[in-house]
Amino acid sequence: MRLQQFDILKLFAIYLVILGHCFQHLLSSDYVDEPGYIMIYSFHMPLFMMISGYFAASGLKRDLMSGIVTKARQLLLPCFTAALLLTTVTTLINQGSFLDKLDFQLKSGFWFLKTAFFCFLLARISYCFGKYRIIAFAATLALTQIPHIYRIDYFTTNIDIMYPCFVTGIVIREYWDIIEKNYKAIAIATGCIFLVMLLFWSKEFWQPTGALMHKLKGGEFAEALYLAYLRYYRLMIGIIGSTFFISLSHWCINGVRNKLIDTISKYGQYTLGIYILQTFILESLMARYINFDNVNSFIFGFIIAPLLSLLLLVICIFLSKILDSHTITAFLFLGKRIK
Repeated sequence: MRLQQFDILKLFAIYLVILGHCFQHLLSSDYVDEPGYIMIYSFHMPLFMMISGYFAASGLKRDLMSGIVTKARQLLLPCFTAALLLTTVTTLINQGSFLDKLDFQLKSGFWFLKTAFFCFLLARISYCFGKYRIIAFAATLALTQIPHIYRIDYFTTNIDIMYPCFVTGIVIREYWDIIEKNYKAIAIATGCIFLVMLLFWSKEFWQPTGALMHKLKGGEFAEALYLAYLRYYRLMIGIIGSTFFISLSHWCINGVRNKLIDTISKYGQYTLGIYILQTFILESLMARYINFDNVNSFIFGFIIAPLLSLLLLVICIFLSKILDSHTITAFLFLGKRIK
């Protein structure tokens, strides 16, 4: 059963993505000093990945190859199409090597789509083990921590944070009946814990925390413990904060049926297109020509950036609907099936 609240949460999460990117790309100063940015990045990408896990749960029971092919079409095809188009546009504007820029985009661009596919792949393989799938999930969870422990660079970013969130989303789907019966208690408990954790949350948690094993081998046990604390505090605040917003949205939206809720939830199904389009509009175009360094940080952070993000969200929804209305563009950019 598709719950409207999750589509509304997706729209909320993609709005926060745009807002976070406003801080990143429209300021020359260190954006992690911005209070709004610090708050957003405590939970918004984990929330997005938990919702992805929730929606992906039903696909885990399908045939292995058909499930993987479907997810590749839904996530990797739009990623490749957008990377190819963005590379073409940036090459025409800035010149330079097309192949070098394409290589960069394929490795680093649209990271969430690649990570979401990789998370689904690991979860689907784990599900193949039948009654032993809990052990398989534990093994894949451990596997995703290796890049963090050894500081290995590879094409999927933040997999050590994102995959546990993805699996948490699957668990929420599997035990939704229990959560639905206790959503008020869950919202209150996770909300209180989330607020307490925010008191200790700062930009310090963004410093590189890899090479944990090298610290241990070097006998730097205190430093290794501190790096582990930074990384897994970041993971826990993301899961707890996301759980709070999921249970809170159920509290507020469950049973409410009106035209506004229906419309907002429908727009929440365009998040993939919004994610791709904001990359072109905000990260590539606006970042090149617009800068708010001379604006008071409070005014920018709490007035200009939120309103600008809302405007960009509306524009991206409008453009996503256009992409969705044509079979070829819906296939290439949104991963829709050709009918």
